[in-house]
Amino acid sequence: MVVEEDEVVLSELGREFATSPSERRKAMEAELLASLEAVRVVLEQLQAGNGRADADAVAHRLGAPGSDLSALVAWGRSAGLWRYDSHHRAFLSSHRSGTVPSRPQPKGPSQA
Repeated sequence: MVVEEDEVVLSELGREFATSPSERRKAMEAELLASLEAVRVVLEQLQAGNGRADADAVAHRLGAPGSDLSALVAWGRSAGLWRYDSHHRAFLSSHRSGTVPSRPQPKGPSQA
């Protein structure tokens, strides 16, 4: 979104997001989130931990031991990147097989 002369104008990506079916919006969200370092750390920890990543280990790897990761948890859950076990403070693969998908790759103009 861009503000032009006191008017909010959706970017091409914003228009695509706003007009896409919910599954496509979720995929777009996952693609965008995967570009964030904190999200990449969780995905890498899930891969290394065979579908499970300890929240304290993630916080430590992010250089923020003891941090509240609730926003990170919510972002990934919303995009379908992971589940979260609050009792055990662990990120869990969102896929039933227990494996973690490779990081979503942004679509190029010809693939959109």
